[in-house]
Amino acid sequence: MVASPAVAMIGAGLPTKTDNDALNTADKSAEPVATDACLENKVERAFLRNRILKNCTISSRVRMGEAVLRGSLQTEVVKQLAEQVALRIEGINSVDNQLQVETYTGGDLNGTGQSSLAQEAATEVNEQGSEG
Repeated sequence: MVASPAVAMIGAGLPTKTDNDALNTADKSAEPVATDACLENKVERAFLRNRILKNCTISSRVRMGEAVLRGSLQTEVVKQLAEQVALRIEGINSVDNQLQVETYTGGDLNGTGQSSLAQEAATEVNEQGSEG
C-alpha cells in the first residue's frame, strides 16, 4: 500500500527524532557555560555581602560546579571563610582554594597576635561550621 501524497506531506518539515537529539545535545553542551557564569556571579555576590570578604580582592572562576578562588588575603582564617562561603552556594560542589595568605604588617594587632578582622573571620567560620 502506498501512502497518498497528502499523508506524506503531513510529516514533511517536522523535526525527526535525530533532529531533536541533535538539538538536545547542543542545548546541554551550552548549558554548563551559562550555569557556570551564573554561579560565578553568585560567588562574587556572596563575597560582597559578607562583612569581612567584601573588602578582599578575590577572583573566582567556576567550571562544572568547581569554584577556583584566587587572590591574596591577610590570614588563613579569612581564606577558610572564603572557601566556606563559596561552598554554601547551591551548585558549587567543590572549591580549589588558591588564595594566598600575605604576611600581615599593619597595626590593629592585639595581644593574641591576630587582627580584629582575623578574629571576626574566625568567629564567622566557627558560626558557619556549627550551622552545617
